[in-house]
This record gives sequence, C-alpha cells and structure tokens, in this order.
Amino acid sequence: MVQQPGLAWPVGTRYSGRMERLSDALSALLGSMADSRRQAELHRLWRSWSETVGPDLAAIARPLGTRRDDLVIGVEDSMLMQDMIHYGPALVEQANAFLGRKVFDKVRVELIGGRVPLDADLGPVAKGGRYEPQLPSNVGELHDKLPQGSIIGRCYREYVRLVHDRAQS
Repeated sequence: MVQQPGLAWPVGTRYSGRMERLSDALSALLGSMADSRRQAELHRLWRSWSETVGPDLAAIARPLGTRRDDLVIGVEDSMLMQDMIHYGPALVEQANAFLGRKVFDKVRVELIGGRVPLDADLGPVAKGGRYEPQLPSNVGELHDKLPQGSIIGRCYREYVRLVHDRAQS
C-alpha cells in the first residue's frame, strides 16, 4: 500500500479506532511477506513447468494452482485423469525439488474445462499490460470470393483494412 504525504494511514486501509498489539501487526506483516515470497516461487514453477516435469508430461498435465498443500493439475479428459494417479508422486517430487523445499504433499487432478493453465503462453504483451493477439497471415485472401455489394463482403473488407492498419502501427 502507498502512503500519501499528509495522511496518517496508507491508502486502502481503514483506521479501526482501537489499539493493536505490535506483535499482532508484525505477525500480519510478516505473514503477508511470506505469502508474497511463496507466490513468487510458484510463479517461477509455473513458468518452468515443462522443464521441471519434462515436455511429454507437461503436455498432458497442466498446472492449475494450489489448494492448501496440494498441487492442482488439469487434464483434458477423464482417461488422462485416471492415468495421473500413477504420476502424482513423481510430479510432487519434481515440483518440490525445483522449489528446493517441501511445498506440496500430493497432487489433485481436475478436468481443465476451459480454464487457462498457469503455464500457458498468452502471447506478446503490448503497452499497458494488455495481451495482443497474433494477426493472421492470410487476411485478404477472400476479397475475390465474396460478392462486392454484399454486407458480408463489405464487413470483410473493413476487417482487412483494420488488420492492415493495426499491423502498420
């Protein structure tokens, strides 16, 4: 939280009007710092998932997160879900070895069901932190195939113009 000049409390906090023990405040602060450190460690694990568990296993067992001391892995179908029972201990061992300490006790396997795995490459990041989709390379190939006066033809030509304008900027 950011402390603004002239304010007694950081922005986003509320003054409760009561005294608090220093040990409680320090405990809360140190706990939040430990959570931040753990999140940074987990982020490193998600980014290195393929190298950590191997490319073959990483292709079918995608990280979805954690739940308490469980490593949550996502798979595409129930047959893979059944197979992951045999790989669970190895996944826990490899993840803990990567982190350098025991973080996970077991693996929880779930169906991905449209969720985005944490190791997913979302593409290049543009200004402002927004992800920019890759523009298709074959834009404009349908010019001759769509009727000139049709609504679909006009919409397609406008789409092609927008894509080319975006590619040039």
